[in-house]
Amino acid sequence: MEPLLAATRAYEAVDASVTVRWDFTPLADFERGTELRPGAGYDLVTFDHPHVETIATNGLLHDLTGLLTQQVVDGLAADAVGASHLSYVWNGQVFGVRLDAAATFAVRRVDVAEPQAKTLEGVIDEITRSRGTASVLLPLVPTHAGALLVSLMINMGADVAAGWPGFDSAQARAAVELMQRVWPYVLPDSVRLNPIQVLDTMVRNPAHAYSPFVFGYAPYADQRRGDGRLVFGPSPGVLGGDGLRGMLGGAGLGVHRESAHPEAAAALAAWLGSASVQRSFFVPLGGQPAAWSAWRAGCDDPHFGGFFTGTKAAMKQAFLRPRATGFAAMQAEAGRILVAGLLAGKAATALCDELATAEQAMLTHPSSASVP
Repeated sequence: MEPLLAATRAYEAVDASVTVRWDFTPLADFERGTELRPGAGYDLVTFDHPHVETIATNGLLHDLTGLLTQQVVDGLAADAVGASHLSYVWNGQVFGVRLDAAATFAVRRVDVAEPQAKTLEGVIDEITRSRGTASVLLPLVPTHAGALLVSLMINMGADVAAGWPGFDSAQARAAVELMQRVWPYVLPDSVRLNPIQVLDTMVRNPAHAYSPFVFGYAPYADQRRGDGRLVFGPSPGVLGGDGLRGMLGGAGLGVHRESAHPEAAAALAAWLGSASVQRSFFVPLGGQPAAWSAWRAGCDDPHFGGFFTGTKAAMKQAFLRPRATGFAAMQAEAGRILVAGLLAGKAATALCDELATAEQAMLTHPSSASVP
């Protein structure tokens, strides 16, 4: 929030004809795409990339290739962190400027030794033994429990580029069985927490020592937090060898179809996404730039405890989740079913059957789960 506001004030100082007012909404509204709906009354909206097909199909945002020069669009693409620019592109149309970038990482309190194990189960066992009690948190509100399930499936061999394999796949079964094995070591508070709440809880409570999968944010690694700061790095793998490939997050900035000032809105969005602005405002003020040159600049900032250095490889490798209409809502429903099944001790076969049934219903009739 602070980097965005500071950068906006600088823009207004340069162009006195522009006045900008930002409204901030809860994380859950961002994930649902609430501000994308017709009648929202905004010129610019931040949005989550899983809604891109819905945006394109329903004409909710302007295609920025009609509002920005090709040189500007190409520059935003060339300097993107990982797939952050690509995530807002659908069938050649560009619906968002990559405003910030995030991905899922492992995180530990600074007073917790870095685990030596390489697999998810091995790390959780190591952390539990060293602390003498369950000390692992996960963000398990529905959307993020579903994100974890999808991530485990992809890291177990599901090829999203070739088509979503579904919850009746071998990868889904393996992911559910893995969750069942680690479930006894996950703190019960997890089922009520989103990523920000996980990080806040870890900062406040030394007993909550580690999370293997959570969207990471640089301010939590700030050296000025002292003993309360957190350390981020790649998540442990599920099959040994390489670490878990994380899920890409972040926020895009799009021009609402109903904007009365689309050219001015697009110009502001492109300025906010430019390398110089991301380097000057986002890095020093605790934001997470989506411009790769700005992320690299963050590696030299001593305040953030190695956050940008420790996560840059994971950011570049983060996978792009499916963006088909209805998938975001289906992911949330899958998360709800997963957690309910784990709490109830449901068998893996029955849990996968329930997931597959819900998936078929929601993806066959996605309109009820779409943004409009």
